[in-house]
Order: sequence, then structure tokens, then C-alpha cells
Amino acid sequence: METIHRRAGLGWAVCVMGAWATLAHAQPVNVPEIEPNDNKTQATLANGRGNGMRAFPPPGDTDSITGTSTGNGGSGGGIATADYFLMQTAATSAGLYCYYVEGDSSTGQSTSMRGLIQSSGIIIPGTDVSIQTNVSTPTKDIWYGTGPQQKFYLKVQGTAATTGAYAIGYRCVPYEAITIGTGSDNRGPFPSGTLVISGFSTPTADLDFWVYDSNFHAIPGYGHDDPDATGLNRTFTPGTYYVALTDQNLVNELPSPPDDANRNKPVSDFPGIIASSSPVFPINTIGLQINAGGTTYSVSTSKVHAFQVLFFVFSVEDPTACAPCPADFNNDGGVDGADVTAFFAAWEAGELCGDTNGDGGITGDDVGTFFAAWEAGGC
Repeated sequence: METIHRRAGLGWAVCVMGAWATLAHAQPVNVPEIEPNDNKTQATLANGRGNGMRAFPPPGDTDSITGTSTGNGGSGGGIATADYFLMQTAATSAGLYCYYVEGDSSTGQSTSMRGLIQSSGIIIPGTDVSIQTNVSTPTKDIWYGTGPQQKFYLKVQGTAATTGAYAIGYRCVPYEAITIGTGSDNRGPFPSGTLVISGFSTPTADLDFWVYDSNFHAIPGYGHDDPDATGLNRTFTPGTYYVALTDQNLVNELPSPPDDANRNKPVSDFPGIIASSSPVFPINTIGLQINAGGTTYSVSTSKVHAFQVLFFVFSVEDPTACAPCPADFNNDGGVDGADVTAFFAAWEAGELCGDTNGDGGITGDDVGTFFAAWEAGGC
């Protein structure tokens, strides 16, 4: 079996200030807790001015929640109980984002993102379990999404030693997926059909990942918790796919598939949330590998902070279909002499793909169309 390894960057994208220009005219909103809010059903709704919490670029003020908690006991409200918020984010343009809520000082509270219990692949409604409990000071919880409004429950819990009052701000930073593919530039498409996907890491960690479609929707049954070495063996049709990968538990709203090794991990209450339960870092090498037709392609990066999720993107094409770009006639992801050879083989044989200008015939005009695109280096 041939294996091809490549190293990629950390997956972060730089936040472009222009992307937040539409928010500059509005002042941040603070949402205070409303007691009693000791559980999910009583949670204080945090949705800014009514259309969701908005993130402002650091170091400026941002939408926030505030309250007072010095404990986790009892019910009926009061500062000695934990506080629950139903967080609703404002929708933004489609893309991949890292979101977080962060305390403005070290007042002693802890926070946790809440979810639902899963037992043997069955999600139990009405339950309450932590899907991520922060370990930082000041408090910080992290999740990922793709632009539409998101919802989740946040629990804020103090102790008798805390100062009581807290303020927690909301942020959003653009994120970047790492490309994995065939070809010399690691961007070529995989052939449609069966692919085997697995994760790897150094030091060895219990990895968990899920496959998403081109619209960032989690594909039912395409998740895999990976203490075993079998990987995810699934059929892929032509399209673009994203893979979210982390150690321990990757959280979304879907139950674990029947062939998963762990079908008892918690899930989110609402769709659209992608999160990790693992505070472990650093992981020096963490990556994804895809086996197609006996050849394994891989890329790797590093996990550099608690609760980080790495995202990978790959494309799948029908190897029998004509290339969407005539310049890359052999569909290998590059434009070179091999495309010239492939074009003339098809053109001389009168094959359908030789009709590069789409006029229904195989003529000299197709040669001109091919070379115009090929000499330009693409379409």
C-alpha cells in the first residue's frame, strides 16, 4: 500500500476587520440573568437585541451576559445557585468560524456548555450533561459553526470563594479548513465510490471525527470515534466534503452510527454546533488520512489549545466524467503536459470529453479551446 504524507498549517484564518464592518454602527448589548434560571427550562434567553448575540472584534467591547453566582446548590434562584443561559448567536455569512465565550476577569466562576445524554446510540430528550467544561482562568468555552444562527445552553457556576458577579463576552473568529487530496499539490479530487477515512496523532490519542457536506451539514451515519483502527468506510458521491476532527469527543446533534466504537457520548441540544470535550493540548501531530484505491493520502497539523477542532476539506469526482475545467483534462488537480496527452487521446478517439467547446462536435475548434485554457493555467 502506498502512503503519501503531507504537513499542513494550523488551520487558523486571520480575522479581516472588513468582515465586521456591518457591526461597527451598533453598540454592544449586555444580557443580565433573570432569576430563577437554575436549569435548562428556566434558562435566561441571551439573544442580544432579539436577533442573536453579535461578536465584535477584540479588543473592543462585545455582546455579553452578566450575573451573580456563588454556588451550584438548590433551586428557586438566588446567588447560591448556578445560572443557565440559552445562548443564541446572530447569523453571519456562510463560512467556517471559531466562536467562544470568555470571562472578562478571574472572578472564580466556571462555565460549561450543556447537551443531551446519548445511550447506545439513542439520544435521551430532556437530559442535561456537560459537553464541554472549561479549565481556564478566566473562563472560556469554544465551539465552531458555519454562519447560521446557533443555540446552546451555557451554565455558569460559582463557589463560596468567588466574588459572585461575572461578565462573559461573546466572540467569533473566521477559521480555515486544511485541504487533503490527490496530486502533487494535495488538492486533486478523490474518485467517487468507497473511501476509508481515519485519524492519526502523536502522541496517540482517542480521535473522533464527523463528515459534513458542502453546506456544512453533518451527514447522518458519517461519524467515527476512533480508538480502533478500522476508520470510517463509506460511499462518497461527487461533491465537496468537510471533516471535523478532535480528540476524545466531537460534539454535534447526531447520534453515533451503529458501527461506531463509542455510542454513549453526549450530543448537542440543537443542530449546527461543532465542539470538542477535550481540554488536552498540545498534541504535536494530529491529522486525517484517506485511503482511495489502495493509496493513502494524509495531512497533519497540531492541536495548540484546549477544545480545538481541526477541519479538513476534500473533493470527490466521478473519474469517468469529463473534467469541469478543460485545462486540467485528466482531472488530477494540476495543469501540465499530461493534460495535453490526455486531451489529444480523447480528441483523436472522438470521445465526448474531447468536445471542449461544447458545440456537440469534435473539431479543430476544440483544440483551440483546450489550449487557450491550458496556456492560461486554468479556467
